Amino acid sequence: MKKRSIIVFLLFFTFSFCGHAQNITATAHLDTNQITIGDYLNITVKVNTTQDQQILFPIMDEKFLELLETPFDWITNSPIDTVLENNQITLSQKLTIIVFDSGSYTFPPIPFFNIDSLLIAQSNPLHFHVSTIAVDTTAAYKDIKPILKAPFGLHELWLYLKKYGLLILLSLILIGIITYLLVRYFKNKKRRKPREVKHVIPVEEAHIIALRELELLNQKKLWEAGKVKQYYSELSEIIRVYIENRWQISAMEMVSNEILAALQEKSVIEEEIKRVNKMFVMADLVKFAKWNPLPSEHHLAFQFGKQFVENTAKTESSVEQNENNPHQEGGPDE
Repeated sequence: MKKRSIIVFLLFFTFSFCGHAQNITATAHLDTNQITIGDYLNITVKVNTTQDQQILFPIMDEKFLELLETPFDWITNSPIDTVLENNQITLSQKLTIIVFDSGSYTFPPIPFFNIDSLLIAQSNPLHFHVSTIAVDTTAAYKDIKPILKAPFGLHELWLYLKKYGLLILLSLILIGIITYLLVRYFKNKKRRKPREVKHVIPVEEAHIIALRELELLNQKKLWEAGKVKQYYSELSEIIRVYIENRWQISAMEMVSNEILAALQEKSVIEEEIKRVNKMFVMADLVKFAKWNPLPSEHHLAFQFGKQFVENTAKTESSVEQNENNPHQEGGPDE
């Protein structure tokens, strides 16, 4: 009794399924049933149904062929084409495959399911034959053709950038950072490296040049014309150049305190160091603290510089004194 009930249920289910799917048909056809190894084979699959039926059309791509366990290689597939006519819907798609072995093959039926995962249609199997290329054994042997380079166009460039674009971008950023750090490092290293100063011995004595430049500065009357900062800049520069030429000290590269320390190492008289220090202090106050001295103070700064040059001038007596005492260098006492 139980066995009979199961048979009745199966017959009822089968007849119900057939009545539900009687308006759905699936067909498949080839553009040819005879190809040569390496040729493309086009398979067109069509499904006819009504508007009230929902069909899951399979995506016929490389994975689809793997699921069917076929020996074919996928090339491409067209988009699904939909045609509506008299409440009938026709869905079609073209699949292109290729076969690299000769022989007879069968493309398996393609199943179609509804949204409830029930099989509602199935296409017909397709039979075709793949033949080899006929070889003319009487013909002479030919050289193997060289490898052809595939064209590299915008599409290939887009695919390449899509695959490696992020890696290329990160590499460029990393190269940019490393380049920036290297440039900055070498710039700082060059800035920190002490500049080699080549002392050029002037043709004239240092004090002669300095006194002449001081006289020219006095004739310009800069502070009288309101150019106080320019006046002190030129005054301190004249004295710095004199110190460089007189004692081969890189005074143009030093601040005031460094110059004074270098003069002490050259054994310049302490009184003269104090004198030139007063002039440097006044010049620094004008240039950096915007100090506005009185006219008498302008004269005083000029006299400090001039007296320093005159009192430390390298005269014949000082040369003889240096020859007798090479460790003593400086000008005569006032």
